[in-house]
Parts: sequence; C-alpha cells; structure tokens
Amino acid sequence: MGRILPDEPYADLDAYLAAGGGRALAAATRRGRVGVVEVVRAAGLRGRGGAGFPTGIKWAGIAESRAADRWMVCNAAEGEPGTFKDRSIIRANPYAVLEGVAVAAFATDATAAYIGIKEKFAGEIDRLTSAREELAAAGLLGDVGIEVVPGPDDYLFGEEKALLEVIEGHDPLPRLHPPYVHGLFEAPGGPSKPAVVNNVETLANVPGIVTEGAEWFRGG
Repeated sequence: MGRILPDEPYADLDAYLAAGGGRALAAATRRGRVGVVEVVRAAGLRGRGGAGFPTGIKWAGIAESRAADRWMVCNAAEGEPGTFKDRSIIRANPYAVLEGVAVAAFATDATAAYIGIKEKFAGEIDRLTSAREELAAAGLLGDVGIEVVPGPDDYLFGEEKALLEVIEGHDPLPRLHPPYVHGLFEAPGGPSKPAVVNNVETLANVPGIVTEGAEWFRGG
C-alpha cells in the first residue's frame, strides 16, 4: 500500500482497492484493539494537526477508559491561513481518511464516529460522503457509524473542543476541559463520555500502519 497521496486522485473505490487499499479494518481486527494501539504507538505516529501528540498514547487513554460511551472524531475543519494539506488529502484519497476513522473507532471501542468539516468545503464533503457510501457498501467500515458534520466558517471551529461543541449543535466556542475529560453528549452531572480527536492527515496514515506495520511507516 502506498503513501496517502496517490499520483492521481482515486476516482472510485475500485481504484483504491487496486492500489492496495481497503484492508485496514480486517488487519485491525486480526491485531485486536490492544494490538492496533500498540502498532500505532510503535510506528511513532504523532498528531498532524499541530500539537504532535503521540497518537497511540492518545488512543490508549480512551481505550482504557471505563466509560460506557466514547467517541471518535476526525478534525477536518482546516482553517489556518494558507493551509490546504488536509483538503488535498480528502480530494485525492478520502478512502484512507475513512479507513483511518474506522480503525480508530475500533481501537478505542467508540460508540460512533464523526468528521467535523467546514460547510463551505462542499467538494470535500461530497468526496467523503461518496467514499463513505462505497466503503460501507463493501463492508469495509465495520459497525460503527461515521457521520460527516458540516460546521461554520469560524476560525475557532478548528479548535478540538469547539469542534465538539459544533457536533453537539452549538456555536464553536472552546471548553475548559479537553476531549478526554469532557467528550460528547454528556448530561450535567452525568457520566463522562470521552472523545478522541485526530486530524485528517493523522488518520489517513493509520491504514498503512495497521496493514504494513510500524517499521514500514518508520521507513525501515
């Protein structure tokens, strides 16, 4: 399986499968939840949204939670001036992004998964939605539903806590506590429902790691 940006955008699922894609969830199932977290940790994958936090450690914190409900969230609300890396990935290879979301949801035993993206990114929303339907029809996304959630053009929408607010139907305003403490759809005084939030580029690298291994990703 090649890297996340193909020479030419994948026209459809068949093209992605021909390039070696579509194997991530099966590979994740063989490894098991703990095994997926460990291979991502061993690969040294870090958040590509700016913070650079180790992805495996982030997933492990959610996976080890005792919460009855937990959530997987992809941050596709790219809003830094002049940036286009995440949208270029979605345009060329939405399949890897969605497979990455599905694997992350499996590894963290998530109740559901969401992709937060600016409403004005209409072309990218279409690509994600179409690819999701193709992958789901082929049985390559598993049982966890993945919802694409359009949001406003506000700069703060790209901040992970504000992103969660939008998914809940609120304005994009940051919260006091991080997603692993205050996740999604929590009632006042109710149990914690933590969320793991990863960037588009981070998740697009996950299929290659779980299918090819940590050393492949590290260039060994």
